[in-house]
Amino acid sequence: MSKKKGAGNLHHLVEIQHYQESQNDLGESLKSWTLFKKAWAEIKPISGKEFFQASKENNEVSHRVIIRFIDGILPSMRVKFKDRFFDIESSRDYFERNKYLELMCKEIVL
Repeated sequence: MSKKKGAGNLHHLVEIQHYQESQNDLGESLKSWTLFKKAWAEIKPISGKEFFQASKENNEVSHRVIIRFIDGILPSMRVKFKDRFFDIESSRDYFERNKYLELMCKEIVL
């Protein structure tokens, strides 16, 4: 019995967050990261060769995050996993079938 090839093991629960601006009761501007969607993900550091190639296209990409396809994810968003954050540098429809997204991310050190 052969295993079906897919996007890997989606065993990390992550939050996709977007930056939102709102106003408080005094009319002051409040900016914060808020939940866009939760998703199961595979998070993998990219190899040296992949890092070199990705850094040509996207500044300092350090991780590849694979999730099930979610429409509306933008490079202005980020991925939160436990106490770690990853800025989304780019995304692509993995296998071109609207089943998975590959997010090329840069880990943020706070």
